This record gives sequence, C-alpha cells and structure tokens, in this order.
Amino acid sequence: EAESVVNKFIAINPCSCYNGSMTPLSRKFLGDRIRDLRTERELSQEDIARALGIHRQSVSLLEQGERDLTATELE
Repeated sequence: EAESVVNKFIAINPCSCYNGSMTPLSRKFLGDRIRDLRTERELSQEDIARALGIHRQSVSLLEQGERDLTATELE
C-alpha cells in the first residue's frame, strides 16, 4: 500500500520538479500531496519511509516541504 502512494506520487509528478504548465512545483505543494495520499490510504510516515528506504523523519521533512525527493528515491 505504501508503495502505491509512492507510485501514485511519481505518476502525477514524474520529474518531481514541474507541473503540466512547466512551472516549478513548490516543495510545500509536493509535501501536501504526499501527506494527502498517505492519509487517504491510512498509512503512517513509517510505512512511506520503509517504501522509500529512508528515515521517518525524512518523510516528515518531505511533508513539511523542507526536503526534496532524490532521483534514487523516485526510482
């Protein structure tokens, strides 16, 4: 289930930097979207962290817009 959240995020944002109008997406927008998808599926930050292979604190920073996803994490 956590992997499907990550996959859905990638599907809506494959390059993690631009939306359909070629305007850079903000970290805050991406963080909000990750949180929305996670909570919609009743997953914890720990679930997402395991799926991405990162620490739970990193997921928290992603959701707060304080950290970017790396190319490796998007694979």
